[in-house]
Amino acid sequence: MSRRRSKILSERELEVMRAVWKLGKASVKEIRQEMGGESAGAYTSIATMLKFLEKKGVLRHVQIGRSYYYSANTSQSAEQQKALKFILQGYFEGNWKILLKLLPRISRMTMEERSMIHNLIAELKRGESYP
Repeated sequence: MSRRRSKILSERELEVMRAVWKLGKASVKEIRQEMGGESAGAYTSIATMLKFLEKKGVLRHVQIGRSYYYSANTSQSAEQQKALKFILQGYFEGNWKILLKLLPRISRMTMEERSMIHNLIAELKRGESYP
């Protein structure tokens, strides 16, 4: 039986994708450099990860000369939404109220952040929608 692919990016995949999102279109060498150079891992490991992400459909490449240049097939925002939906459904059984109650407990919120949440709730009450 083949292993089921995760619907969301792993920590390492996300690290690679952050570099690609920041750079736009980049070679393996450029992506590795953006990730921290040698401390990011071997060139071949990064190249393998890029090929895997391409198979997942989140990356694409073009070949220029002998080099492959990778770019994102999805936005960071789209991946954030996918991850949040996965977490909401999987861990909270779709109950967003529980998730919202936990947010202040897991992250110290500034007064500005609390005010922003209050304003978002007020906008939702007025029927304003978000993309």
